[in-house]
Amino acid sequence: MGIVNKPYNFSNGLGKEIDADQINANFDAIFNLINGNLDTDNVNSVSITKVGDFRNYIQIIYPGAIVVNNKAVSDIVLPHSGTLKKDEVIAHLTVAPVGSSLTLDILKNDVIIATITFPDGSKTGNLNLATDVSVSAGDYLNININSIGSTVSGNGLYIVFPMKMS
Repeated sequence: MGIVNKPYNFSNGLGKEIDADQINANFDAIFNLINGNLDTDNVNSVSITKVGDFRNYIQIIYPGAIVVNNKAVSDIVLPHSGTLKKDEVIAHLTVAPVGSSLTLDILKNDVIIATITFPDGSKTGNLNLATDVSVSAGDYLNININSIGSTVSGNGLYIVFPMKMS
């Protein structure tokens, strides 16, 4: 067997769309090299350059008006082991809190791992997570809503956790 040259290279970053045809072309290059016969012997002898980090995205959606509530979103069971990436979390509201900030805690297996604060009048949350967080398959996430806007509570919570799979 030889070295597989992939036709397309991908990189991390927001706003980059990956076309399914490009991914298929990369896999076709591997398939064609080993002639469609995948087994332990020929897979072990092929040198394949890394396509990129495989990621899973955990999306948490809380539609409607936000209310103070422990386990407002509960028991999101993680299907894979990996690392929640602190610098890539997205937290957004469709309607900003007014009068005071909205704060919530993210818990892993009932232990707080992060706090997100939406300042008064802001639809974008500020994440307080000091480091990436390792997770195992079967771990679960919960969301506790600690405070809401005093005039307008806030509405339509959307959080995305990119998870680098291990």
